[in-house]
Amino acid sequence: MVGRGAAAAPGAELGSAVETPLARALPVVSDFTGAPWQAERLAWRLLLLATVLFLGVVLGGWYAVRWYIGNAIVINQGFGRLIEGVGLIQRAGHTEWIELPEVPIFDEGDTVRTSAGSRVFIRLFDFSTVLLYPDTTLQVVQLRRGRFGPVDRTVVLRLERGRVHVGVAPDEPPYETLQGSFEVQTPSGLVGLQDGSYSLEVTPDESTVLVRVGKAIAHAAGASLTVGTSQRVQIPKEATPVGPLPIPRDVLKNGSLQEGVPGPAGQPGRPSHWTVLDLSEREPPGRVSWEIEAGQGKVSFERVGEGHGETIIRQSVGRDLSDTASVLLSAEVRVDSHSLSGGGVAGTEYPLMLRVIYEDINRTNTVWVHGFFIHNRDDLPVRAATQVRAGEWSSYEINLLGLVPRPAHIERLEVLAAGWSYRSAVRNVRLVID
Repeated sequence: MVGRGAAAAPGAELGSAVETPLARALPVVSDFTGAPWQAERLAWRLLLLATVLFLGVVLGGWYAVRWYIGNAIVINQGFGRLIEGVGLIQRAGHTEWIELPEVPIFDEGDTVRTSAGSRVFIRLFDFSTVLLYPDTTLQVVQLRRGRFGPVDRTVVLRLERGRVHVGVAPDEPPYETLQGSFEVQTPSGLVGLQDGSYSLEVTPDESTVLVRVGKAIAHAAGASLTVGTSQRVQIPKEATPVGPLPIPRDVLKNGSLQEGVPGPAGQPGRPSHWTVLDLSEREPPGRVSWEIEAGQGKVSFERVGEGHGETIIRQSVGRDLSDTASVLLSAEVRVDSHSLSGGGVAGTEYPLMLRVIYEDINRTNTVWVHGFFIHNRDDLPVRAATQVRAGEWSSYEINLLGLVPRPAHIERLEVLAAGWSYRSAVRNVRLVID
């Protein structure tokens, strides 16, 4: 027995020598045989973690793709045409102005300027149109549309000065309304435009938006105002929008003659915003006087003498008549007396006249005159004049766009009396542009 035990000892030692390196090489893995609930809890945690990671990857990828599709944009261009005159363009990132080619292309940041007597037409990528009238400066701020949603657009223009007509296009067939925005910035505010037809004007004092068809929302000084078809909104500088107003508006200052400066004792007053002058060729000069009569302002003309006399009140208008449907000149006139028959031998000396100096569509300076008289005892030729009752107020109105050739730009308006001896008056002078 002892021998057998001794013989077995070396084999046991060999087995121990083999098992020891293998045991050291194998990792120690817990089989949780002592606590089965711990293994189950770990398995659920791993399953939930894998589920969350899977959903995160799937949903995150879906949202990322959706965000990209919704926000991917394409920067577009506008294509123009120089209709007449000379235009200038300042390319984005440059300071110099260069002459506008006959068929220009407009990129974001470009600024176009028209001179007196020039017009430029621009067609945008969405088929909207912009027509620039003379003495206008417009910047193309943004021209963008969605890469994967072609009905999504962002159009931003900035009108620095002058006048434009904007046609905001609907979508291409089947004519669904475009999404996104179409905005025009001005020095006094921001205007959002829906599809339709609009006229915009910027002067040093205010911005004006005429809604021919459609809807416009004006934003300025923390306030907003919505105007619709056949309405107008005015945006004074550093003030809230004013409106809705009717599109027709009187472009004369103090046309009602309610404002004036009283003269010293015994001297006639002068109407505000009107220039008074006398061009009589012989003494005595004519006299202009302003006063309030029965709650209405009026200007009277008077001269007693011989030889040609001419007494005038005038106001500069400087109004381009493009994109206007009518230009109504109206006034209430009264003639008390005059020495010359009719309008004199030449038919040009009436005791009261309306005179408009304008540039016609042929770019020719033209003078339109209409006179008023109460008698023509010598039966002299009467041209462009209306006979009225002595001492009575009469109303007169004319659409200047009916003249031939048609006016394109009104320089100034004058009310005057001419002849030898005369006494007449005028009130409620209006120049209403639609």
